[in-house]
Amino acid sequence: MITTQTIPDLLVAARGNQTEVARQLDVNRATIQKYARDNNATGHIIVNGCLMVKTAKKPRGVMAKSTWFTHEIMSTQQAEDLIKQYTLRNIQTSKQLSADYTGWYVSALLPEYRVEPRASRTWQNPVWR
Repeated sequence: MITTQTIPDLLVAARGNQTEVARQLDVNRATIQKYARDNNATGHIIVNGCLMVKTAKKPRGVMAKSTWFTHEIMSTQQAEDLIKQYTLRNIQTSKQLSADYTGWYVSALLPEYRVEPRASRTWQNPVWR
């Protein structure tokens, strides 16, 4: 059987003793103070004696936005191969005929990250760094 509670419920049962509730949940007393007024359980819930909280932070490196990148003019076969490679990676693509009808422009909607990915240092000599 699954039991769910909130911190205000536990505070009522403990007659307002925050230290006792913190001891029961094995958390810091500041955490109890933080969720003491969360009566609707919008930011936390206690399931079978285990406190679960809602976090709003994004993990590092999450995409901030996407930007269209356009490749140089290319032949039909090259454009089809490039679109196939992007499709395998689930990247949205667009193909446009050039103004002089000699080739194709391929555009891809690529993600931009807030933090640039780190280069792998697995095979680098420490002297080169």
